[in-house]
Amino acid sequence: MQKNISFDTRDEYQRRPIAEKIIQLLASDIVVSPMIIDGSWGTGKTEFCQKLITLVESNNEIAPFLPVYIDAFR
Repeated sequence: MQKNISFDTRDEYQRRPIAEKIIQLLASDIVVSPMIIDGSWGTGKTEFCQKLITLVESNNEIAPFLPVYIDAFR
């Protein structure tokens, strides 16, 4: 998995607002089950996850949790 990829360096599909909404949801008082990001091969799921993790780690004051990426095919 590529490290340090972020929405600041590349966001050609303008997905940062989606990532920010996910962070708001996870940081809220709402009980959330594990979250799954689904899509066809090549739609950018892995890259989105990498960018989301970078965003969470850079904003640990608003997102007091540790994200985990699991590659189901490994």
